[in-house]
Amino acid sequence: MSQAESSRIESLTGLRGLAALWVLGFHAFVIAGMPASGSLWPLREVLHSGWLGVDVFFVLSGFLLTRNLLIEDKRNHRVSWSAFFVARVARLLPAYYVQLALLAGLGVFFVSPLVWSPTGAGEVLAHGLLWLNAWPWVGAHVSPWWSLSVEALFYLCMPLLWLALRRGPGAAFALFAAAMLLSVAWRAGLAQNVENIEWRIGWAEHAPGRLVQFSVGAMAAVWLPSLRSKLSLWPAPWGDVAFVLFAVLLCGLPWWMGSTPYGGVVDARPFTWFWPSLTALPAACLIVLLATDAAHGAVRLLASAPLRGLGVISFGLYLWHYPIQWAMRSYLGGYVPESFGLGVFLALSALFAIAAGTLSWWVVERPALGAAARLRARISAPKRSPL
Repeated sequence: MSQAESSRIESLTGLRGLAALWVLGFHAFVIAGMPASGSLWPLREVLHSGWLGVDVFFVLSGFLLTRNLLIEDKRNHRVSWSAFFVARVARLLPAYYVQLALLAGLGVFFVSPLVWSPTGAGEVLAHGLLWLNAWPWVGAHVSPWWSLSVEALFYLCMPLLWLALRRGPGAAFALFAAAMLLSVAWRAGLAQNVENIEWRIGWAEHAPGRLVQFSVGAMAAVWLPSLRSKLSLWPAPWGDVAFVLFAVLLCGLPWWMGSTPYGGVVDARPFTWFWPSLTALPAACLIVLLATDAAHGAVRLLASAPLRGLGVISFGLYLWHYPIQWAMRSYLGGYVPESFGLGVFLALSALFAIAAGTLSWWVVERPALGAAARLRARISAPKRSPL
């Protein structure tokens, strides 16, 4: 059985791991700085675009959640939303809460960018409820945490979105179109009415502005059967050629919008209003090419054991890499010396983050997901009629 026909698509697990590593590379680039010359200079464009790894996460999340719901609905003729939310809570919150508690505990004894020392009950409540970079404004202590609040809002919206998705490809496309219009209107309104740049960035990246990425992933899942039949007719090399072209398009998007690379600040330029849509489409194409086995070489690469392993621990890697990088910079004296270099900084931070992600998986995430699976089985089990 091919991965396109199985319940788990291993190459997409590898893609998730690669996206997490891409985000890590971007933050290393930001924190350590890119040298004017050297062996890593050709990777400047790739590292500078690494923040788009989060865009890949959102599109992939919409695709996988919708595909799983479609499989469940076909098998059971219904969807158990209680089981759905048990799984989502287990995936998102335990590892995050453990990190929150560890950073707060370290804050009692140390003063470091690694620790969290909340200034009041409001900040504690906002972080506990994932009400981050929202209104009223509470900035996420660890930068990547903003995406967790967006992901949580996607989950809460899923039962409503399912009303359209279960109706088929036409309704899924209508949902995508509506989400794109909402995203453009939301971001354009913020660009014209919010002067505080931190608030504008944070609010623009919240669920109304990012729902289009979740929706295009969901649409791709609904369209997958028909796309598979069409892509199966492609000659073998063309799927990999298309995969490379879409990957280059995604990586290069920030560099194709002006003389300096676009950094994610929504402003008066119309393309910044459409940005989540611009990144969602090539990301969705990459996912479809993998899920249909059309890109045979990319599938083999991303389904390889190292990248699949990276995908398994990707959430812990994503959570821990940023505080680890700041702690390393603090240890080095508040900056990364040129003698140390981006290459060493990137390699060491990746090593430490992979170790932290592995520990998070085995100690926190895997047990939590196992407990959630057992609870979901009890919830989804058919009720026996009394004799």
